[in-house]
Amino acid sequence: MRRRELIALLGGVAAWPLTARAQQAGRVMRIGVLMSYVESDTTAHQWTKAFSQSLQESGWIDNQNIKFEYRWAGPNPDLLQASAAELVRLKPNLLMAGATPALVALQR
Repeated sequence: MRRRELIALLGGVAAWPLTARAQQAGRVMRIGVLMSYVESDTTAHQWTKAFSQSLQESGWIDNQNIKFEYRWAGPNPDLLQASAAELVRLKPNLLMAGATPALVALQR
């Protein structure tokens, strides 16, 4: 599966449970995103932009009815775990992992 197809699929899957609540006026949904990439990684930023655009097509507009909480931990396992714990404490409506190491950190 190609990256763009995967991103589109993830965007659709993530948007599905949120779409049912899109009609709730005034409520801002929060998405916590843990990335196991450094913040300067341009490819990772392209992925997050594609995800945001997918949600926007479903009526979810950043800083209007949805808010993203990104944490960029890079390959550092300690920083990944600390960032995952921070995101969990924020109690977002949805948690997402940018790669397998980030997923493992969120599961812990």
